[in-house]
Amino acid sequence: MELISSAEVKAFLKANVFEYTATQPKLCFPIIQRIHYKIKLGIDFENINVADLSVINGHHRYICLLLAGKTVGINPWASPSNIAQYKWGDIEMDEHDWESIYTIGQHNKKDAQRIGLNVDIFDILIKSSPNNA
Repeated sequence: MELISSAEVKAFLKANVFEYTATQPKLCFPIIQRIHYKIKLGIDFENINVADLSVINGHHRYICLLLAGKTVGINPWASPSNIAQYKWGDIEMDEHDWESIYTIGQHNKKDAQRIGLNVDIFDILIKSSPNNA
């Protein structure tokens, strides 16, 4: 299975209307790649937190689930007092990985255990991380 490209994600964000708005101006593309790959393998992720039709926590999961054509689980959440809203099509895609190799490995270990696979199935995700350079 191939990893999703940055161009595919950007095109998806620009071409679609989303039920919930973003509350952060950037997404981390390597995190998007990892979550999307894992969703395609059948790994389930926690619900996203939503307040006043805005994603409070779970921006990467939200987009990945929609990219994969999956249902997005929602937890109602209290709205912060000063909430910024961003259009998904205007979100900046950060190519730098926000997670360390160690953190990525911990996520991979946990996710592999949840579905009974060998953690080696995620080797492509570590090799593709800019932090692995």
